Parts: sequence; C-alpha cells; structure tokens
Amino acid sequence: MSKKFVAVDATDRRTWDEEEYARKARERKEQREKKPEKEEDPKALLQRRDFKLEIDNKIGRTQVVGANSETGTGGFYCDVCDVTLKDSITYLNHINGEKHMAKMGMSMNVERSTLEQVQERIARNKRILEQSKNTKRLTREDFERHIKLVQEQEEARKEKKKESKRSKYAQPVDEDMAGDQDVAAIMGFGGFS
Repeated sequence: MSKKFVAVDATDRRTWDEEEYARKARERKEQREKKPEKEEDPKALLQRRDFKLEIDNKIGRTQVVGANSETGTGGFYCDVCDVTLKDSITYLNHINGEKHMAKMGMSMNVERSTLEQVQERIARNKRILEQSKNTKRLTREDFERHIKLVQEQEEARKEKKKESKRSKYAQPVDEDMAGDQDVAAIMGFGGFS
C-alpha cells in the first residue's frame, strides 16, 4: 500500500481578516473601560520586628511527633501563612521573605532616610564612641584577678557538689553498732565503708 501525498501550496502569504481583529480590539478596549483594574491597598513600608523570634529556645531539644500532634510534623510553624518549616534557617528565610511580608501587609520597600536622620545617627554614634573611650579600661592585672576569682568560684562549686554527693551516699551509723566496733572488726563486718 502506498500513501498518496497531497501537495500544499505554502508559497502565498496568509491573509488576515482585518475587520474581525479590529472588532476584537474594540471589545477588549470596552471591557477595560468598564472594569477598572483592582486597586491594590497601599502596603506599609518594611518595619523592624517588635518581637523576639526565640529560635534558640529549641536548640538541643528532641521533639517526638505523633499522629495527634498540633501541626502534624515537627519544626517551626508560621501561623500567618499556615505553614510548617523543618528547620530554623528555612523559618528565618520565610519570615524575612516577600510572600510572608505581603501577607503581613508590608512591602519590601524601606523608608528613605533624610539628611537630618543620618546626621543625627552619626552624632549619636560619635557620642557613644566618646563615652566608651572615657570609661575605665581594664588592665592586665584586673583581667587576671577576674580570671582567678572565677576559677575559685568554680572550684568552690565543684567541692560543694562533691560534698553533697558524699553526704548523699554516706552510710548512717547504727547506734547499736557504734560501741561494738571492735567486736564488728573481729567478726569481719568493719571494712565495708
């Protein structure tokens, strides 16, 4: 069986129906004029967080996650976006990200500082620097004295801990046996302490 191919003449230019496309353009224009684009609410400029994230409070902790847990999985939960993130880095990236900020009603634009604000900040930093220069600097002897004091406190704490362990495991002396230590030693009961 042989197939017959039909030749197509593709040498002439395609013709466009100008009236149809003009009509479609008018319809689009009328629709735009009827329904104005939705106006976005002006978003607040990016602001500093007024709360502490407390990411470090979960360091070194193990969390057992069961089927009846609140979020279903372990990790960090963002209640604004209703999402659970598996580690602190992704949580921090999410909190600082554009999508989260948009849900919080903020844009990623920062307020421009004025010349007066910059001059005020420079003056304040100069005052802080001058105050730190005027404060008493620690000498090497002060530093060594402080180290020695800390070491003494640490040794006293360790000694106190050892003493509390000794007193915890010390065997109470039975009053009946207190007078008969010689007899107990002869019988072989005296060397258990």
